[in-house]
Amino acid sequence: MGEYVINKAKCRGCGLCMNRCPGATKISEDHKAEIIDEAKLKECGGTSVCPFGAIESSSGVETERNPVSPSQFRGRGFGRGGRGMRFGRGMGRGSGRRGRAF
Repeated sequence: MGEYVINKAKCRGCGLCMNRCPGATKISEDHKAEIIDEAKLKECGGTSVCPFGAIESSSGVETERNPVSPSQFRGRGFGRGGRGMRFGRGMGRGSGRRGRAF
């Protein structure tokens, strides 16, 4: 058994893995990804090649992923976006804040 496997339930068949790492994966007849070269996949980043998490390590140990920067989560619903944490989600219409002093 190889080092990486495709989780068919998570695979969307979008082909992003083929774009990120040409020659390591292909789309099979069931419209899901299939690994064709594990060494190439490992060079490209292994499990981090698929943004949806469909490429998994068969040993259970994940390869190094790209770190997520906090700036990716700024804005509505992810902490201190807009007016701060005390407001959170629902800052659009119908939020019930009319007439309140801040």
